[in-house]
Amino acid sequence: MDDKECALRCLDGEQSAIRFFVERFHGPLFKLCWRRLRNREDAEDVTQESLVRALQYLRRWDPERPLAPWVIKIAMNCCSSHITKRNRQIQPVESLVEAPAKQCQAVTFELSEGLQMALSKIRDQHRTCFVLFHLQGLDIARIAEIMDCPKGTVKTWLHRARLDLGQLLVSQGVVSREGYEVH
Repeated sequence: MDDKECALRCLDGEQSAIRFFVERFHGPLFKLCWRRLRNREDAEDVTQESLVRALQYLRRWDPERPLAPWVIKIAMNCCSSHITKRNRQIQPVESLVEAPAKQCQAVTFELSEGLQMALSKIRDQHRTCFVLFHLQGLDIARIAEIMDCPKGTVKTWLHRARLDLGQLLVSQGVVSREGYEVH
């Protein structure tokens, strides 16, 4: 069953279509939420909230447009709301900076951890564009639609995200300056 048929059957209250909808979007939304929130429990909660909202507001979706970007946009909004709510709460200093328990010898793990840390330090719009483009595999047009901005803005944010991430990875010692050339 394709996305459009699934959505229309969900609107008719068909339970098998609702299960299909949840199974179809749960994995991609969880990955997106986890990358934005960097906390498994929060990502699980926000993924659930996103799916509930998508089903709740499915009547507002335009069947002439693709369903996936619409659902992703709901998840992005839920993540943003969660981040805002989380930032309003007072957090102890120990929870703001988490030191790794062990030194990892694997370069892949070190780069992954370095990238996650660097991603947490760049502007929200830049991080969102980077995650959607490089980690979710969406094209510029879809990202522009999801983020409700022009394609040129998405390209600029992607460029700035790459520059900022490269500089942060160098400053963290994850990559050498020789391996990264700032343009």
